[in-house]
Amino acid sequence: MREPSSPPQTVHAEKEAARKAALADTRTKHVRAEEQRQRDVQKHNAEIHELEQLVLAGAAAALEQYVRSQLDAAPRPEELPTRIAVAYLPDDRRLLINRDLPGFEIIPVEGEFNYVKSRDEIISKLRPDKEIRGRYASLVAQLTLLTMHDVFRLLPTEILDEVSFNGHVSTKNKATGRPEHPCLVSVLTTREQFQELILDELDPTWTHF
Repeated sequence: MREPSSPPQTVHAEKEAARKAALADTRTKHVRAEEQRQRDVQKHNAEIHELEQLVLAGAAAALEQYVRSQLDAAPRPEELPTRIAVAYLPDDRRLLINRDLPGFEIIPVEGEFNYVKSRDEIISKLRPDKEIRGRYASLVAQLTLLTMHDVFRLLPTEILDEVSFNGHVSTKNKATGRPEHPCLVSVLTTREQFQELILDELDPTWTHF
């Protein structure tokens, strides 16, 4: 025996009640999520403020953590290595930076591409070895200057006066096949020396300290 169907008014009322309940649930979840987001933001800001106070006080561990986090967050191409190690010498107001650099393979070997209509084919022209080496040397020099620029910008004079930068690359010894991590560039400069540079005008490969 078929049960009698609910009147249209009842069905409508039930749907409306379900809609309001779902809406109220959505609002509740949104309010809770926003409250949690605000708590997370406040916690993050408090941690940053505490870290900044420790940095300004010259606390070595806090300063090193702060510099690493800022350098890690700096925009950079995905192909660049991310390993950066820092150490702070408060008595000398000096920051030591060891940064991994990309290998030669980051420079594309193809320099030009041409379309040959008769063959319906695109052919590439390889870069001369001298050009590859020149582009690579320029990239290494730019990364060196950029890293030192960012560090001097991050830390005030009373905390930082000198930056020592060492750039390493992960490679293999062609004679032994063993992995190596040689230092390609090593620079020590003071804030005064660095501020004399006009970064927008200079050729990075010609810069010496």
